[in-house]
Amino acid sequence: QTVHLPALGDSITEGEVGAWNVAVGERAEADAVVCEVETDKITVEVRAPYAGVVVEHCAAEGDTVLVGAPLYKLDSDAQAIATAAGGDGGDGGAAATAA
Repeated sequence: QTVHLPALGDSITEGEVGAWNVAVGERAEADAVVCEVETDKITVEVRAPYAGVVVEHCAAEGDTVLVGAPLYKLDSDAQAIATAAGGDGGDGGAAATAA
């Protein structure tokens, strides 16, 4: 599932990705801060809506992102979570099912 930049306030239409706290391939627990988005007025912690593995960052640190634009992709699939935890070496389960 793609997680989008939430509304930041009535007059704020964009923010800058300040820091990624969870790298691609790492597991994020539900409600964990995945990234921080900064504006000239506030810094917003964007949290994971559920536990899963971050499979893609849609913007780099320093990029400006519009409200509603994709920020990152989170996969709640059990195999992806096991892979991120060191389950099968990161091949998405292909070796485990081929054996």
